[in-house]
Amino acid sequence: MDFYDTWVYREVLNAGWFVRVLVWTILGTNIAMPAIVWFVFSGQPPFKRLRERWKQRSRQTGKA
Repeated sequence: MDFYDTWVYREVLNAGWFVRVLVWTILGTNIAMPAIVWFVFSGQPPFKRLRERWKQRSRQTGKA
């Protein structure tokens, strides 16, 4: 049986939408990977200091 003649290859794996989803998933993973690695190795979120500053400012201004 020739794999390239199957319905799965012709209609799913070789479809434009599938290729675009695959490319965007890989691109998004590569862009997010530095933050993911930082979180794994440090044990804390990469923007923890910014969040703490935002919380302090919201407490000072009285906003929730």
